[in-house]
Amino acid sequence: MPVFRFNKAFTIARDLKAFLNLHAGVTRGVVPNVDRYKKQVKKLRMAPQKNRQVIKEQRKKIKEQREKIKEQTKALNDARRRISENKTRSAQKTQEIFRLKNRLHAAYERVESEPKTGALPDLIIARAQKGAMPSRDIPRLIVRPRAGLGNRMRVITSFQILARYLGRGFELCWAPSAGWSDEDLGDLFENDYPRVPLDEFESYSDDGLDLHNGGRIVGPFSERTWEWREGSGMHQVFDLAAFPVVTYSGWHRCDWLLDPATRARLFPNFESDYLATLKEWSPVPSIRDEVERLSARFGPHTVGVHIRRGDALEHPRLGAEYKRSPDVAFLARMDAELEAEPHTNFFLATDSAATEERFRERYGEALIVNRDKRFVPSVPMRPKDNQRDAVIDMFALARTRKILGNNKSSFSRMAAGIGGTRLEIVLED
Repeated sequence: MPVFRFNKAFTIARDLKAFLNLHAGVTRGVVPNVDRYKKQVKKLRMAPQKNRQVIKEQRKKIKEQREKIKEQTKALNDARRRISENKTRSAQKTQEIFRLKNRLHAAYERVESEPKTGALPDLIIARAQKGAMPSRDIPRLIVRPRAGLGNRMRVITSFQILARYLGRGFELCWAPSAGWSDEDLGDLFENDYPRVPLDEFESYSDDGLDLHNGGRIVGPFSERTWEWREGSGMHQVFDLAAFPVVTYSGWHRCDWLLDPATRARLFPNFESDYLATLKEWSPVPSIRDEVERLSARFGPHTVGVHIRRGDALEHPRLGAEYKRSPDVAFLARMDAELEAEPHTNFFLATDSAATEERFRERYGEALIVNRDKRFVPSVPMRPKDNQRDAVIDMFALARTRKILGNNKSSFSRMAAGIGGTRLEIVLED
């Protein structure tokens, strides 16, 4: 624009000179149109005023946009406040539900001839019926999840449900452990769980009811149950007055702390509640964007494949179980999927760079992977970082038609549960 105005000014100056020459009688050729150039000069003089007006209007629009953003931010904060208030009211209501549950449990107790480990003593029923509960503070259930991503997610999911059943406030102690580094839950998932520092958690465990020291898991996977030490039992978590604070540290689901008969009697709807609560997990926006990017390539025939390697193969107790899902077994299953439906493609999630490379060489464009994934060292019983890529893999797997999973992997099961996807465990012949 400056060059254009310079050319205009130069032309006017030239023609003005010709006009003066005209008065001097020395002009030659066509006489310039002076009026036309006067209009052009006026137009050039008006241009800065118009530009200032445009800038003024743009600033006004920017101000209006900022006001809208401010209003939307206020509305969002109000919505968050209402959600927090609703959660508080919900926690208060669950206490009343607890009283009603105890009355139901009392009916079971009256028909039993002798008290049994894990049953609800009459003392608890009497206290619940008399309303002998803390009047100010809501009783608390504090958990410290351990191990890897799938294990931690199932601990939080299951104990959160238990807290609702009992009328206890649910709180979280988040700290590094074997299979997990210093990545915070808030870096990966949207959540508003109240936090308890590790030293406070350990103090509560020493002074209160610590479920993780109350017994041990016994029996094979299909028949596992919790063996309580003498004087302890799951009935104690129902006694809000005697045990206002209950803690748990580990990687087991809370319903595994009950024998099957007691589990069915006390929590008949636990499994359906667990599966519904799994779907409430929501990654942070940046992770959701990556999942969307990956799953944009999925189609109606996309099959998820999860192959667990790394530290799992060297696990002192479960290593042999993980090895029952070798690469050759996955290759055979994937070949069978392609033979049955030639349009099948696969999304592969694995913690092994060598395994990923092997499968990419075999299936080429039919294999989708997170090419931005950063593989990290995986040492048994040591912390493991970069859980962000693990969350991306898990939620992408949940978008597939079905999942071919690794034996004994909580990661495979968690992905299937989140997506409501059929899980088929791949085993060697």
